[in-house]
Amino acid sequence: MSHQPRFFRRQAFDGFVVVFVDGEIDVAVAGILAEELEASIDDCSPAMLVDLTNVTFMDSSALSTLIRVHKYAGSREGGIRLVGPNARVSRLLEITHLDHLLPVHDTIEAAAEGLQPPELTDTVKQADPVNGVAE
Repeated sequence: MSHQPRFFRRQAFDGFVVVFVDGEIDVAVAGILAEELEASIDDCSPAMLVDLTNVTFMDSSALSTLIRVHKYAGSREGGIRLVGPNARVSRLLEITHLDHLLPVHDTIEAAAEGLQPPELTDTVKQADPVNGVAE
């Protein structure tokens, strides 16, 4: 049984928006996740870090969502980087070669390193660094 991930927490970090995703990402929630990530790009920044530290499961629909959001960010001169996937999720990214398309990093700091941050919108600039952006 799928559990809807809690991906509504956004946080500013060094000029980027970080979206924290928890739980299982499967066909039941992939569309919702895509909408949330695309809204974060539109509302905050086209340069996004997606923290997968607390993701316990991903299926092919989750992979499609990441590709879709990558293209969406790219169309706005941005991109996404993935942070902290567990061994199971990392293996899935490796065998599908998505780790070549989407940079994968162990920490938020490592993911942000070397990127040129875009100008953030007021939504992210005013984010509470602990609790993220109130929706």
